[in-house]
Amino acid sequence: RGMPSPEVRAEALRKTRHQVAALLQPQLAHALQSMQVRLGPLQQCVHLYGQLEMLPQLEIQYVKHRPTALHKLWFDFNSNPTTHQASSSSSATQQQPPSFADWLPTWFQAVLQFLQEERRQAVTVFGTAAVPRILVAVLQQTFQPVGKSLVHRIQGSTTSPTSPVHVGRVYEACLQFMSLTYDLIATVYLDDVMEPSSSSKDSASAAPLTTDPVALWHDLERVWDTLGQPLRTYQAQWATLERTYLTQDILPAASTALSEVLTQASASGSSLEQSS
Repeated sequence: RGMPSPEVRAEALRKTRHQVAALLQPQLAHALQSMQVRLGPLQQCVHLYGQLEMLPQLEIQYVKHRPTALHKLWFDFNSNPTTHQASSSSSATQQQPPSFADWLPTWFQAVLQFLQEERRQAVTVFGTAAVPRILVAVLQQTFQPVGKSLVHRIQGSTTSPTSPVHVGRVYEACLQFMSLTYDLIATVYLDDVMEPSSSSKDSASAAPLTTDPVALWHDLERVWDTLGQPLRTYQAQWATLERTYLTQDILPAASTALSEVLTQASASGSSLEQSS
C-alpha cells in the first residue's frame, strides 16, 4: 500500500516471498527428513508455501528427496562374485550373487510399491488433483540418476555367451514395469478426473495446479526412453548375439546331451541282446 505503481508493489511482494521462503528452508528440510514418521510438519510447509504462491518450488524439493532410498538400493547392488567373496570371506560357503537380470525385477517391484505409497501420501500432502503430476515427477527423479548405470549394467550382461538371455530378461522386466506403471498413473488420473475428491482435508491452501494429460504423457515418455534407449542398441545386434549364443552355448550342450542319450540307448540295447 502507498507504493507509486503496480510494478513496484509486485516487485516488493516478490522479494518478500523469496525472503520468507528462505526463512522457511530449515523448517522444510526438517519436514522432509521426518515425513516417514509424521506428515504434520510437511503439511504445514505446504500451507505456508501455498500462501506465498510458491508451491511449485516446494514440490521440486519434495520430489528430489523422495526416491533417495531407491537410489541407494540401486547403487548398492553388486553382481561381482569377487567383491562378494572378499566382503564375506569368513563364511564357509559362498552364495553366488544374483545376476543383474535376476535382480532387476525385484528393484522394479520396490519402485512400484514406492509409487503406491506415494499415491497415498501425495493425496494427504498436496491434494488429490496434484497426485498424477507428483507421481510422474517422482518417477522421473527415480530414473534420472540411474540411466548411465543401467547402460553399463546391460553392457556387463552381454560379456557372456548367454547375453541374449540376459538382455531378453532385462527387456521383459522393463516392459512389464512400463505396463504396470502406466496402468497405475492412468488409474490415478482417471480417478482424479472422473471422481474428483471434494474432501476438505486437501492440504494445499492454494488450488493445486491442474494436471495437463498431454504434459503428463510426455513426461512418462521420457521415463520410457530412459529404460528403452539402452536396449535399442542390441536390437541391431540381435542376430549376431543370438548366433554367438547358439554356436557357443546351445549347440555344444545339445550335442553333449545327444551323445549321452545315444550312449545310454546303445548300452540299453546291448543289455537287452545279452539277456535274450
